Amino acid sequence: MATVSVLTVTYNAREFLGEFLTSVLASDLAGIELEIIIVDNGSSVGSVSWLREPYPGVRLLENVENYYSRALNLGIGCSDSEFVMIVNNFATVHRDCLRSSVDAFGQQAGIGAVQSKL
Repeated sequence: MATVSVLTVTYNAREFLGEFLTSVLASDLAGIELEIIIVDNGSSVGSVSWLREPYPGVRLLENVENYYSRALNLGIGCSDSEFVMIVNNFATVHRDCLRSSVDAFGQQAGIGAVQSKL
């Protein structure tokens, strides 16, 4: 079974998180153990409190400063998964995205990264 962390960084973007999380949770997870990591970069719009109640399975990290690359490094460092998928929180994830991304790594030795088509 492949382990995948879906990682997003948010800053005052609460209005996008519901649709983002719904799309990730609707993914085809056959053969995938999913972890969702959200790094909040010091939002002031209640994103952290809003996330805790309806999404207790989401790993929520709070960053005190708004530095995107540092937040990514924090999230990646906290992941125990074989694969980390970085997704903007204003995007949605197609149902087959996780499965096809994991499959791509098995197609050829030496693949180190994949990117979805927009």
